[in-house]
Amino acid sequence: MVKFIGAVLILAGIAGFAYGVLHGGLRWSRQDRAVASGTEAVQVKGYSLPLAPIAGATCLVAGIIVLIAGSRQRA
Repeated sequence: MVKFIGAVLILAGIAGFAYGVLHGGLRWSRQDRAVASGTEAVQVKGYSLPLAPIAGATCLVAGIIVLIAGSRQRA
């Protein structure tokens, strides 16, 4: 059962990391409006958070740790 959980975590980590690399994680933008002397200017600023690669790497490392810990318990 421990090997199965470790394998699932590793597969989820690889899939999450690949998705994050291909799509760049979470992205959002914010519009700021400024009015100066009767003219209005809109500035759009984009932000991104590489959440999928971070979560994928965390799952991958956790899966490896679970596999190693599971193999040491039985030895």
